[in-house]
Amino acid sequence: MATALMQWPITLINIKMIQINIIKSPYSKLLCIIFISRYLFHLLMRKKDLYFLLYLAEKTRLHKAINTSTGKIASDLDISQQTVSRKLAEFAELGLIKRNVKPSGVDIQVSSAGKKQLHKLYEDLHGMFSVSLKGIVKQGLGEGRFYMLQDNYKKQFHSKLGFTPFAGTLNLLVDPHVLESFLATKDVLSINGFETNQRSFGGLKCYKVAVNNITCGLIIPDRTVHDNNVVEIIASVYLREELKLDNESEVDIQ
Repeated sequence: MATALMQWPITLINIKMIQINIIKSPYSKLLCIIFISRYLFHLLMRKKDLYFLLYLAEKTRLHKAINTSTGKIASDLDISQQTVSRKLAEFAELGLIKRNVKPSGVDIQVSSAGKKQLHKLYEDLHGMFSVSLKGIVKQGLGEGRFYMLQDNYKKQFHSKLGFTPFAGTLNLLVDPHVLESFLATKDVLSINGFETNQRSFGGLKCYKVAVNNITCGLIIPDRTVHDNNVVEIIASVYLREELKLDNESEVDIQ
């Protein structure tokens, strides 16, 4: 149902229709409120709508009313006055702002509901960019030492992470779904593969992280024998000794 609704053109009329249909449904009143709240938030997440509300929040500092004009707002946001007038009307009807049109212009203040929507956005973004990852120490295969001793890898890690790694990796068991969300907040650093006279070495993705406040790198080789719920951590120190870790110890990755 939600997927179909998200395909509708988003208008005030549609929001009202959805509200009426859900309230007539057997769902609880609380569920109806949650659904409408999320749909409204989806509306605000449209790029231009979000910028518009953020603009008003910045100008009013969230607490005071300002007197301005549709022409001034249009100029600041590089949109038409007609668009400004329509957005102000929509936001006022949704209860996100208080608006009073006067001969001298228009008085605008972000309402309590508008502040709540902005705070919800702040919390969501803060949570998104503050995702932490928990890992359980597992016994590795003993191959990490060999790879971390390769000069080509060591030079690239030093250049991109700011340290030369200890000759070994710490293997951690993680939740692959949380890992995906966690890595989405990080910049990926590419470590190039290379060849020697004896063999070729594959490339890998690397992410700068911290484990219990120690700067580290989380590495994901392009070719690996590990499942997607296992990651390898490198650091300038021997993490098992530095953090007094045993197999099954839990660590926090930031």
